[in-house]
Amino acid sequence: MSPRWVYPTVAGIFLVAGGGLVANFVGHDDSNTVARQPGVTVSAADTRYVTEARSFYDQVRLSLSPLLGHVQLIKTTLRQALEESETPSASLADVVGPWVEDTATARDLVGRLIPPGRPEGAAVRDLYTAGAMLYLESVRTLARTPRITDAALRHETARSGLRIYDLADRVVDQAKRVLNLHGDLQLGELTLPAEVPNFVAENLQSGATGPVSPEGAGFADATGPQLRPREWSAKFQPALARAMADQREAAGAYGPAPSPTATLLALAGRLDAAAAEIGTPVPDTPAGREGLVALRLALLVESESLRVAASPAQDGAPVMAGRIRLVGERLWGVGSELLAAAGVALPAGGIGDARLDPALLREGGVFKGSPPPLRPGEPADKGVPGGLRVPDPNKALNG
Repeated sequence: MSPRWVYPTVAGIFLVAGGGLVANFVGHDDSNTVARQPGVTVSAADTRYVTEARSFYDQVRLSLSPLLGHVQLIKTTLRQALEESETPSASLADVVGPWVEDTATARDLVGRLIPPGRPEGAAVRDLYTAGAMLYLESVRTLARTPRITDAALRHETARSGLRIYDLADRVVDQAKRVLNLHGDLQLGELTLPAEVPNFVAENLQSGATGPVSPEGAGFADATGPQLRPREWSAKFQPALARAMADQREAAGAYGPAPSPTATLLALAGRLDAAAAEIGTPVPDTPAGREGLVALRLALLVESESLRVAASPAQDGAPVMAGRIRLVGERLWGVGSELLAAAGVALPAGGIGDARLDPALLREGGVFKGSPPPLRPGEPADKGVPGGLRVPDPNKALNG
């Protein structure tokens, strides 16, 4: 392995972290108080939810702790694969193998959690699970790079891995926001990147050259133009109908006879454009805004699945493309439910069935996708040999 392929220390992980998984571990407030405006009475149900949600949040942190030790290393090494002209040593597989297994374990642990008891509780768990699945696909992308000898193709594959990682960050950020959808938790808020990435601004778009620009997409901002849900629905029905038709067409791309490369890339471009088109203005309710974010992330995830399917670097790409499509379908479902709660109905017709086996999303990890179920009150690390401990990133930040 080249001397330049050096991995940072664990302490360095937290010094370069922005949003995503690390933001869910930094600035945690352990108080059980309810955030509220002065003079507003807090109901017993609100207090009960705060207790449930805090317990769930702590369980999420424990569940995802196997991934935390690797999450910034994954991003750093993908950047090295993008920037280096030298092919990574085959020994990179020995380094990345444990990252794959630990990330798959985190996926299984967070996916079996009992969600808190508000209507959006299941959506929160599903978002954290989808985020873990996307981190896992970014690691699997990294694992492919030593087998790609063509530098340009390897760089494009690494850029794809960074896009998937970027999407994982945004999905995990959204999970935390939806957990606190009504603003009654104190979770140690941070300034986070924009809710939906702008890959052109970050120089991560397909075919780009040169270094990435991590802050190019800007930061989250809740002050943009807004519309009432019914007005938003009326304005964007045509765009949504086109995006859903494209997803139905794309559903046929994952079978034994995949679509031509040009067709896959054209569909990917249209999904990218749809994600941008429906982004402004946003619905003026918290559930509506987050539902829209989930739809836009789903479109970008499904776009990436098409690019992976079209890649000339086909070592494992077809199966990976199917897994990414399945994650996109899950995100679209979360967005649809949140929008429905806000009074926004999507056009009829659905997004199609790619006829992919959900078992694709259960590969790897300690439990091989089938962890024993949790009962109320049981710890999130039940069944993990030796148990787990939540790392303290604040200590790492302070040296």
